[in-house]
Amino acid sequence: MQTPQRRIDPAVADRLLREPYRFEFFQAVRLLELVLLRRQERDVHQRLVPGERMVPRWLRFRSSMSLTFPPSEIEALAVRDAVGQLVSSAELCEPTVSEDGHEGHGLGRIELTPASFGMLGVSGALPIVYTEMLMRREQHLRDSSARAFLDVFTNRATALFYAAWRKYRLPLHYEHERSRAYLPVLLSMAGLEHTAQRDPLTDGTGTVFDETVAGYAAAVRHRPMSAAYLQRVLSDYFRSNIRIEQFLGKWYDMPVQQRSRLGEGNVSLGQNAMAGERIWQRDLRIRLWIGPLKRSALREFFPGRAHAKALEKMLALLAGVTCEYEVRLILAREEVAAVQLSDGGGSHLGWDSFIATGQAESDRSDTQYELQPLQQRQ
Repeated sequence: MQTPQRRIDPAVADRLLREPYRFEFFQAVRLLELVLLRRQERDVHQRLVPGERMVPRWLRFRSSMSLTFPPSEIEALAVRDAVGQLVSSAELCEPTVSEDGHEGHGLGRIELTPASFGMLGVSGALPIVYTEMLMRREQHLRDSSARAFLDVFTNRATALFYAAWRKYRLPLHYEHERSRAYLPVLLSMAGLEHTAQRDPLTDGTGTVFDETVAGYAAAVRHRPMSAAYLQRVLSDYFRSNIRIEQFLGKWYDMPVQQRSRLGEGNVSLGQNAMAGERIWQRDLRIRLWIGPLKRSALREFFPGRAHAKALEKMLALLAGVTCEYEVRLILAREEVAAVQLSDGGGSHLGWDSFIATGQAESDRSDTQYELQPLQQRQ
């Protein structure tokens, strides 16, 4: 199922602004990046141009001037608007809009001072003497230009440091670039990069979302698909116990033009001659046992319902369309109920309700129907 788009909890952002020392550096930048991503989705004036990154655009990393041992990874954090005033966490997550539709002064920059990375300070790249010299300039001359100059290099180096940490962590790419980079790559691995290839999965009820295909990309490309692998994937997708029974035999009628007759050529006994009008085959049919299920879950697997349609699409995606599938739904013993005449309706005799006088002693697997993905695609 598709992952819901949740908002960032303002309490988390508020704690980050009030107590930045409680957060790790990478997680703090990640949280700020998520907040900015949600913010730009609502504010068309602050959206990034193509190719522009979120962190270099809004975050400014400064060097620490402290000469004491850093007790945490972050020394200070401040959010300012376009005119330099401090911005609260509520304003950062949910910008206020005036009656005329304009959004205050807009977001200016986010200043973050890491305690263990930079050009200055006890953990800086430069010798301590530079930090002491700049501290004297700020205290006696009120001159912070030298520190601002070094912050140009600190800002760039820290942004690249975070980008290098983020580059090979795929979950972070899914958070920020799911539709531009992460999702298309996985769909390409599944062999379903083009939208036309995925249209049968999204048409009608029982939609199989692109995120689902991407999540099972390895299973989609795995050929041949084993029964154990198939039932694991289906059980995981439907959150139900699914068992596969292979080599289910059935009689198949032979087309008239393919039946053997005396006097015809190219018919050799023991090679391609067939006696009779039908043939027994055990390599075309698979039985799926689904359950035990509750009554509400079992009804979702009824023919034409969402789960049944999704099951048919997943089978065609994973195992192909050359097999026939027999679905057997198992109703849990405690869910077996006797059918009763009432105005409410909703009971299906023989499917989820039965003629009974007492409590069922075992699960019921009377519900059965067939799925033939090849005929549905034709």
